[in-house]
Amino acid sequence: MQLDSRVSKRSRRRMDEGKSQRPTLGDRIARLAVELEDQASSLQPGPERNRLLIRAHQMKVNNDINEWLTAPAIQPPK
Repeated sequence: MQLDSRVSKRSRRRMDEGKSQRPTLGDRIARLAVELEDQASSLQPGPERNRLLIRAHQMKVNNDINEWLTAPAIQPPK
């Protein structure tokens, strides 16, 4: 029963959130990549810095793939 009440609350929240502009997936990924690069720039060279830089690069690649998949030129067959 609790699950049903949570689902309805989520639905209402989504409807309310729909009124304001939410950041797109691409925006969120790009922001995360910048944050990871900023964190890495504050560290000395080492494994933790490398891990953050690799993760930032992965986010950039993810963003590129997302842009390709959501490009208006790519449409499903009719």
